[in-house]
Amino acid sequence: MKPERIKAGVVGVDSGQLVIMDPCYLGLQVGPDDLDYPEDPDYPEHERCLDEVSTLKVEGTAKQLNYQMGHPGLAVGVAGFGGDGTYPVYIEKGEDGRVQRVVIEFE
Repeated sequence: MKPERIKAGVVGVDSGQLVIMDPCYLGLQVGPDDLDYPEDPDYPEHERCLDEVSTLKVEGTAKQLNYQMGHPGLAVGVAGFGGDGTYPVYIEKGEDGRVQRVVIEFE
């Protein structure tokens, strides 16, 4: 049976890239005020994370972002899909009702 596809909403892009991550890590790795305070000692990883994500625009690909200790899983950044705009986001549910996939359509 084909998974049920449901439109979850849209995602706006202004930097030509997206980052997929667990939101509970957002405050730990990139605090809400960090964009204005690049030397904030409370969030030493924010500048590294932002720098890594910004290279996506140059590389035009996807990139694994690692935790401070070096292991993968913090986030995945994606670029090279055509730039700024608003893109639809869908979830696909299996027979058990659980989400199996998240699909972002760039075309």
